[in-house]
Amino acid sequence: ASLLDRYEFRQLQTALSTYWIAQEGWQLNYLLPLFGPPWSVPMEFPVYQVIVANLHTLTGMPLEQAGRLTGILFLFATLPALFDLLAISQLPRSRRFIVLAVVLSSPMYLFYARAFMIETTALCFSIWFLALYRRALLQPHGAVIAAAAILGVLAALTKITTFLVFGIPAVALAINAFSLSQRTPSSLWVKARPVILSLFLAALSLGITWWWVHHGDGVKDSNPFTGFLTSRELHHWNYGPWGLRFDWSFWVKIQENISGDVLTEGALAVALLSVPFAGRRIRIIAGVAIVGFFSGPLIFANLY
Repeated sequence: ASLLDRYEFRQLQTALSTYWIAQEGWQLNYLLPLFGPPWSVPMEFPVYQVIVANLHTLTGMPLEQAGRLTGILFLFATLPALFDLLAISQLPRSRRFIVLAVVLSSPMYLFYARAFMIETTALCFSIWFLALYRRALLQPHGAVIAAAAILGVLAALTKITTFLVFGIPAVALAINAFSLSQRTPSSLWVKARPVILSLFLAALSLGITWWWVHHGDGVKDSNPFTGFLTSRELHHWNYGPWGLRFDWSFWVKIQENISGDVLTEGALAVALLSVPFAGRRIRIIAGVAIVGFFSGPLIFANLY
């Protein structure tokens, strides 16, 4: 299928920047020669684009196929991290595979995995960050903390609007770890460790992303034709007015998006009917997941 099949602007923008990375090599202000000098319009940090460009160069695979293969591989790469995270629910290992099967049968995930887009790359980094963050809270080993920090930075740089949706589950994990530390006799350092670790990882990932956005805005401001793509100009497009979140038509549109692309009414009905039969732990986890799910449209209202 052509890259013009759906969301062609985003697919072509990503493919074009990847093409020029493959042609000219890696550079911080990667090329997107559409608007004139300095021939660069840095949007997201080009993690996905660099991987695709190298795969294309090293294997000789056509660029479009390299981009699609990369997205598909990143979707598969999320599965071990998701499997590990499902330990929170105390599901038997065999039942965790049911969840993975649901992910791999979702048209939403299948479409974006084979699109020339950054989506599954950001998703993979975010899920691995959450899995490693949980491990670091349980057993704060230096290597695990370092891996969580790297994955958090990569996730935020690749797509901050995806990474932030994982903030609610991360906060819930931190609160749970802090609560457990208070119940056991231990030093003040051990009791405060979940808070310190959480603040460190948040400051690192968000701080580096802020630097990248600030750098990209400076490049865009150097060309009179690209100033409309700076973060300050896109602020309204991303967040929308505060009152939008209280507009009934907004929630109708969100419901249409969910039922059309994510969860049908029948599947939702089955889920709701299952609630009375679930244990307290599962209901709490599901509640946190739902709050995390809706944090996306609540934060980035107009974008969603």
